[in-house]
Amino acid sequence: INTSGNWVYRTGGKATNIYHYNGDIGFRLAATGSAGNTISWSEALHIDSSGFIKQKFTSNNSTTAEGLFINNMNNGTGNNASLIFSNDSGSRKKASISYIDTGAYGTGDMVFALDNDADSGELHVTNHERMRITKDGNVGLGGETNPIATLTINKGSTGNNTTFTNGELIRLEGYADTKSLHGIGFHRYNGGDNGHV
Repeated sequence: INTSGNWVYRTGGKATNIYHYNGDIGFRLAATGSAGNTISWSEALHIDSSGFIKQKFTSNNSTTAEGLFINNMNNGTGNNASLIFSNDSGSRKKASISYIDTGAYGTGDMVFALDNDADSGELHVTNHERMRITKDGNVGLGGETNPIATLTINKGSTGNNTTFTNGELIRLEGYADTKSLHGIGFHRYNGGDNGHV
């Protein structure tokens, strides 16, 4: 970290200790064959004085996920590892993409959460859940936390005197003129004979 507040990175080499010189904080290169617990600089990372982060790497791997890795080592059921978002001067957490532990060996569901409360409260990963993709690939919308089909939409109870707008789950709208057509199409395929509704 230099006197301008920037992280200065290097590629290659290893470091075993941290030094301070002329206001800069850096990692000292270790000699060959030094003790373990070294820091490996195999990827380039830059954090500037404004807090912007840039990571660059080159990979030809098409099967194994590579890049930013977030891992919660406390792998109890219900625990999460998250990317968190906010547009608030008080750094309140208002949105997240969370991986929630639901089983053994790190298996879990991906949950998208949004806190729509205009207050000083912070995001609750499950109470503010808006969409979930289970480890089996099922998608739940509207707060459905246990989708049993490929796509499950469940808005929950909207009360006895709900309006049509509050009660609807899917809306299709067409504009331009009164002759605009819109809808949902269903197709069947049977021995080459195609039909649709």
